[in-house]
Amino acid sequence: MAELERVVPALSDERLRYYAHLFLGEELAALGRRDGARSSFERAAALFASAQSPRLALSLLARRSGDRRGAQEAIRDVLRLPADESRRPDPWWQYDAPLQNEAEARLAELHAAWPTKERP
Repeated sequence: MAELERVVPALSDERLRYYAHLFLGEELAALGRRDGARSSFERAAALFASAQSPRLALSLLARRSGDRRGAQEAIRDVLRLPADESRRPDPWWQYDAPLQNEAEARLAELHAAWPTKERP
């Protein structure tokens, strides 16, 4: 969690920021920091307005905290998205796709974002 919090502000690629916010939201939720988790999922949703993954995460977060209404509202937001998947891109669907052409650039970006005195 600490590493994600440090590098997220320095990430210029919106897809990487999206992934980082989803991962950070999960970590914060696991630590019981629901407000921080909600904020992180909302930031991911703001990056990709038609993505369903952060909305599903918000619904699950609300359900786990006993907020049935919040869970239902988040699911309604998912159901309002276009039915055609091509009109609601979600980077999470391609998370495990090979990024061979981008691997070197992404690693360089992560290294550049890492605080100098803490680099391995």
